Amino acid sequence: MSALRFAILGTGRIASDYLTALEGVPELELVGLCDPRQEVVQALGERWAVPAFTLREDLFEHTAVEAVLVAAPPALHEELSVDCLARGAHVLCEKPLALDSGSGLRMLEAAEQANLTLTMSAKFRHVPDLIEAKARIESGQLGRMAIADNVFASSVSMAGRWNSDPAIGGGGVLMDNGTHSVDLMRYLFGPVQWVDAVEGPRIQDLEVEDSVRLCLGFAGGLVARVDLSWSFSTFDDWYVAVHGDQGSLRLGWRGSLLQRRDGTRQEFGVGYRKIQALGRQLSHFGRLAAGKEEALLAREDLMASIRVVEAAYASLESGRRVEILESAT
Repeated sequence: MSALRFAILGTGRIASDYLTALEGVPELELVGLCDPRQEVVQALGERWAVPAFTLREDLFEHTAVEAVLVAAPPALHEELSVDCLARGAHVLCEKPLALDSGSGLRMLEAAEQANLTLTMSAKFRHVPDLIEAKARIESGQLGRMAIADNVFASSVSMAGRWNSDPAIGGGGVLMDNGTHSVDLMRYLFGPVQWVDAVEGPRIQDLEVEDSVRLCLGFAGGLVARVDLSWSFSTFDDWYVAVHGDQGSLRLGWRGSLLQRRDGTRQEFGVGYRKIQALGRQLSHFGRLAAGKEEALLAREDLMASIRVVEAAYASLESGRRVEILESAT
């Protein structure tokens, strides 16, 4: 297949990682960058020897772009995605796909009307360790699963960053990192049936939550705990742990481990490699847009990534467990 002409909209921190990952992706040919901040986009364009634009109109006029990554802040995801779809470009949108389910539905409807691809960045689905872990779980190596944990926590100052501005980011750490946790948990265990959320103390002087604990319920009784924070680190080697009556499995940043009830212990994988995961994701997007591969994220997956986070915020506000109707897509 010939490479799709590809552009990135938004040149913040994540854009540099995607640009590095693109170097090993034959399905996409980078033809432009776009960001209203002229100095920022110009510098990145010079660094990667690619045209830089401050206006989408100019990007589309001068590059004939066929596919885009929307890497702008979440408040702009619907506007940019719908506009790019209307201009005939397939869209890979950074997480969260949208700030609310109404926005997500409008984005999906725009893609369906244009007969184009719209999908969301879900980099953990492209981590080989996680893919192997899912296979091991489904083959019954852990027996009947009971408890799971996921931690995405690190101490980082969020003062002055758009992620902590609710008008731009849509919330705090729950909106920023919760999408990854929700999609990862759903990938391993299926639809979320309910969520109970509790906010920790606001250690940073922010308008939004900086530490949150979620409890997620799944079919069969499995319960998962998710800890998200910008203000503490657990200093743990593992970001996911799953426990069943026949063993435990841990996914780590530098490698993964299966421990069986009979005492056997098996290490596997190489851990989480961000650039590798982003590259695999970009390759999948290119093949998906070209009609050469089935989508890893179905419509219900995309909407669930929004609805579960919405339900978690509702739980924070009400102080109660919130049931989730994932079929309302």
